[in-house]
Amino acid sequence: MAKIAVAMSGGVDSSVAAILLKEEGHEIVGVSMMLWPCAEIDGIETRTDICCSPTHTHSAREVAKTFHFPHYVVDLERAIEEEVIEPFCEDYLKGLTPSPCILCNERIKFRKLWEKVKDLKVDFIATGHYALLKQDTRYFITMAKDRRKDQSYFLFSLTQEQLKKSLFPLGNYTKEEVRKIAQGYGLPIKEESQEICFVPDNDYTSFLKRRKRLVFRPGAIYDISGKKIGEHQGIYHFTIGQRKGLKISLGEPRYVVEINPEENSIVLGRKEDLYQKVLFAHRMSFMKAEDLDGVIAWAKIRSTHKPARCLISKVKKDFYQVEFVDAQKAVAPGQAVVFYDDEGAILGGGWIARENG
Repeated sequence: MAKIAVAMSGGVDSSVAAILLKEEGHEIVGVSMMLWPCAEIDGIETRTDICCSPTHTHSAREVAKTFHFPHYVVDLERAIEEEVIEPFCEDYLKGLTPSPCILCNERIKFRKLWEKVKDLKVDFIATGHYALLKQDTRYFITMAKDRRKDQSYFLFSLTQEQLKKSLFPLGNYTKEEVRKIAQGYGLPIKEESQEICFVPDNDYTSFLKRRKRLVFRPGAIYDISGKKIGEHQGIYHFTIGQRKGLKISLGEPRYVVEINPEENSIVLGRKEDLYQKVLFAHRMSFMKAEDLDGVIAWAKIRSTHKPARCLISKVKKDFYQVEFVDAQKAVAPGQAVVFYDDEGAILGGGWIARENG
């Protein structure tokens, strides 16, 4: 049996993960992360609806007490500030659409947290992610049994070193099965927040204004032909594919199809203008595959995106072209593109770039 540190958010998934491993006979150590959002946010009241809140940390500690294993709180406030929140802000100001949950997994849960808990002489770190870990010649993650809850997309950038000491106990369970297990043990069922944990009320604009002391910088709004059709009050108000909040009337729906930070401009188009067959990716990570040049795969350009067939080709060092069989909607620079084989195993992935280098 192994000694395992379980990252416990205080929610149902991580609590059940800890209990399942305990029932298998492993020595369990519960660890909860104290992150930046646990404190008051710029004078705003402390949040109680997120995984690192005092309320959730208390719930994790109660589970540990009930099932007789130690529980620790690890201070990672500075780490998430530097490794996740600041890059998130900088990407938004560049007109990108960031994915902070991926960075949090890679840099906080599976790097910084491991550095903290390895002094406890643990063999593995486990989380409540819905994903499956497998090993062939390399370690790799595959989609979970419950495809509706599958979280493999958010783990694509984990390294071989990180994967070999990781466990995902819920990969072979559905969400409904996990809830039934929780109910059987008398655990409270909390509603899951779909927001980014450090952005109150999912209000990115207000968050960025407070964080970066931004002032409105008006710019032009163009249509797809290059004709100026209005003005905006800052590119950080917009993401690719956005329709609501454009504050412009053209008699038919318009969508954000391009964000140009250099020109401080926005381009609007019709729904059909959102589709493209080719994207470019950089800052690549490789998981089951050691390279992706010439590989035919299934790609996801968002966590909720239906995998689409594509051909991956290396253009130059750390830049790859991804050509889809069918055009894909709202390809957003700054988001991750993750590649899977026919069995749902992650081959690798990267970050969507604006253009070829």
